[in-house]
Amino acid sequence: RVAVSKDTLKPTDNQILGEILPSLNRAIESTDQRDITSSCMMAMAKIGRDTEEVKILPVFRQRLTRGDQEVRETAALALGLSAKPEAVDDLVALTKDSPKGRELCDRPQVDDRTRSFAAYGLGLVGYATSDNAIKRKALDAYKSILEDDTISDRNIRVAVINACGLLRPVLTSQDGAEAEADGKALFMASLDALEAYWNLKLGAGQQLIQSHCPPAIAKLY
Repeated sequence: RVAVSKDTLKPTDNQILGEILPSLNRAIESTDQRDITSSCMMAMAKIGRDTEEVKILPVFRQRLTRGDQEVRETAALALGLSAKPEAVDDLVALTKDSPKGRELCDRPQVDDRTRSFAAYGLGLVGYATSDNAIKRKALDAYKSILEDDTISDRNIRVAVINACGLLRPVLTSQDGAEAEADGKALFMASLDALEAYWNLKLGAGQQLIQSHCPPAIAKLY
C-alpha cells in the first residue's frame, strides 16, 4: 500500500487571506526599501487574490510611479504574475509605451526595462487563462513590437519573443467549433509572428535576438 503524503505545513485559505496578505500589505505600506517592496509584491502577486481590505492590483499600480527602477519593473511583473485579467489592459499599455502606459508610470515614456517586464507579465496572464481573447490582446501587442524597426533595445524584443511562447492558444474547447477555430487562428497568428521575425535579414548583430524564436515556437505546440 502506497502512503499518500500530505503537506501539513501549507497555510489554509483563511490564513493566506486573513493573516498573510494583510501582513504583506502592512509591510509594503510601511517602507520604501527596495528589497522589501519587491518581495512583498511578488508574494502578493503569487497569492493573486483580493479581500475586502486588500486589493492587490492598486498596490502594484502605485509602485509603477516610483523612482526606483527595480521597484517599477517588479510592479509590472507582479501585475502579470497575479494572473488577473483586469491587469491585461495596463500591461498592454506598458508594453507598447502608449499614452496610458506613460500615465501609469507618470513619466514621459515607459522605460525599456519596465516595458520588458510588462511583456513578460502579459505572457504570464496569457499562460494562466483559457480565454483566447486575452491571449489575442497580448499577441497584438507583441506583434507591434516585433514589427517596429525603431526599437533599439534588445531586452524588449527578447521579452516579447519569449512571452509569445507562453500564450498557449486553446485549440480544443467545450464552447464549440467557433471557439476551436478561434484558438487555431490564434495559434497560427502566433506562429506567423515568430517566424516572420526569425526570417528577417537583420545581420549578425541581431541574430542573438532572433535565436530566441525557435524555442518560443516550440512552446506553442
